[in-house]
Amino acid sequence: MKTWITQKDDGILLNTYIQPGASKNEFTGEYGEPARLKIQIKSPPVEGAANLELIRFLSKCFDISKSQIHLLRGDTSRNKDLYLENSGQKCSEIVRIINNLTKSKEFNK
Repeated sequence: MKTWITQKDDGILLNTYIQPGASKNEFTGEYGEPARLKIQIKSPPVEGAANLELIRFLSKCFDISKSQIHLLRGDTSRNKDLYLENSGQKCSEIVRIINNLTKSKEFNK
């Protein structure tokens, strides 16, 4: 299993690295050591705009409500830990969704 995703009793923990100010919202692969899920977000890192855009993006990708996504750590950092509450999905399903939405061949290995 990927190091950036952890199954919990009532949800999933995602460790992410966010790149704000991108041309589009997308998953781009793994970043750093230990690896985090790298996500590019269109919004600039101003007044929480990128955090809100990130939550909207994940909500759409995983078909869960925005209220089920909680930013646990990293409000002003690029490294963010998010909790997907009662997503009804398992880690393997989330990884499959991300792989399907990711264009990076290295990420899909």
